[in-house]
Amino acid sequence: MVTTRSPVAFEVIGRVVLDVSFTGGERWSEGLLTKLNGYSINPGGAATNVSANLAFLGEDVRLRACVGEDFAGKYLVDELTNLGVDHSSVRTAPDEQTSISLINVASGGQIGVANFQGANVALSIEDLPAPNAITWIHVAGLLQLPKLDGQPLADYLASVKAVGGRVSANLSRNTRDPTRLFPVLPYLDMLFLNKDEARDITGQVGVGAADHLKRLGAKSVFVTSGPDGASVATPTETFEIQAFPVEAVDTTGCGDAFAAACLVKFSRTGDARLSARYGAAAGAWTATFRGALPARYSFESLDALFPR
Repeated sequence: MVTTRSPVAFEVIGRVVLDVSFTGGERWSEGLLTKLNGYSINPGGAATNVSANLAFLGEDVRLRACVGEDFAGKYLVDELTNLGVDHSSVRTAPDEQTSISLINVASGGQIGVANFQGANVALSIEDLPAPNAITWIHVAGLLQLPKLDGQPLADYLASVKAVGGRVSANLSRNTRDPTRLFPVLPYLDMLFLNKDEARDITGQVGVGAADHLKRLGAKSVFVTSGPDGASVATPTETFEIQAFPVEAVDTTGCGDAFAAACLVKFSRTGDARLSARYGAAAGAWTATFRGALPARYSFESLDALFPR
């Protein structure tokens, strides 16, 4: 069989979401009118965020996802065009509404999220590219893709690896049933997750959590910890990466930016430590902007964050 690789460097599959972020206000309670300081509507979801950051860094990227046949879905597709992401494989799911998240942005940029899954539940194996067409595929939102998570995705990724494709993934806050992650781990070249997700799954923190997930099958694991940096386990070493000190205004999307910058740098250099450092820089850059997506940037602009 002839293998025909896609000219697209990265295929991203996963969750797309309309983010409605608001600031200020007291904790909601019955009978209380909560006054907010402001709100914004932005494209979001792990797959949107990772795809956009890959495009910012000069990569050709195609997004495969599902939206509803509604205003929110049209808005997200239009925004993907503006972001330079190929959305020709974003499918409109009949009878589904586009996913939406309500994000409470507190002081210091910390967030709380309420999410309606919507059309993301419709994404299935039939939406994915032929394994022999893939150079690198990233699954954005593991454990929140009900038609893919677990053995169906594991079998698909096994076929991708069998023909030389590379595979990475990040989680998306849902760790109530981590058993669906375990069949997928042996096929991941790179896994990204935050410290809370890592602790929920492994009962450990830091490099201990990263190494635990590596021993379960993932080749390299990156556990992000916000202002405390990141912990990494690779086939040859475990190490910590320090965060870049910035004035954070909104931490939405920081982990996705970390993953994208790390993926691009690793695909070009094969250096996990350097890649994690640039991932941390991209996460810090993102934290200085409102919404999940920062202003466009490059590796050269991230260099300005590195200590002199």
